[in-house]
Amino acid sequence: MPAKISFGLSQREVKDAVRQIEQVRRNLPNKAKELVRRLTEMGVDIAKAKLVEFEAIDTWFLHDSIDSYFSESAGVGLIHTGNCLYAVFVEFGTGIIGKRNPHPMGSADKYDGKEHGEDGWIYFDPARQQFRWTKGFYSRPFMYETAKDLEELCHQVAKEVGLV
Repeated sequence: MPAKISFGLSQREVKDAVRQIEQVRRNLPNKAKELVRRLTEMGVDIAKAKLVEFEAIDTWFLHDSIDSYFSESAGVGLIHTGNCLYAVFVEFGTGIIGKRNPHPMGSADKYDGKEHGEDGWIYFDPARQQFRWTKGFYSRPFMYETAKDLEELCHQVAKEVGLV
């Protein structure tokens, strides 16, 4: 954080204070980008740890697909699951089981859309090269929890990069 800017009322002291404020203003965009870059990097590690914590590891494909992108020019960061098409089902849950244990931001009426109910359904698992049966799975909100953790860390990291 920039040092507190205090000054007297002389013309020189006011000009010095204005210079210090201008320097803070010039550095602000770079510090904000650094904050976003660091949170984005931290988010990948947190998301991977959340998957392990939720015991949502089967083949490690989802875990290994978690990555980040940071745009220096835009100052925007993104944490994503790459090309893992089933990540959304892990996050939000599926079927009658998901309906009973929905995502914190989900709506229970979005589950079991085909009304399989207790009968469940059969699907092909390409990783195991076999058909499997399921009634669905409860939500394991690894990305939601990652966002919550990053919210809690934001002020601390902002201090570290000199924003507050």
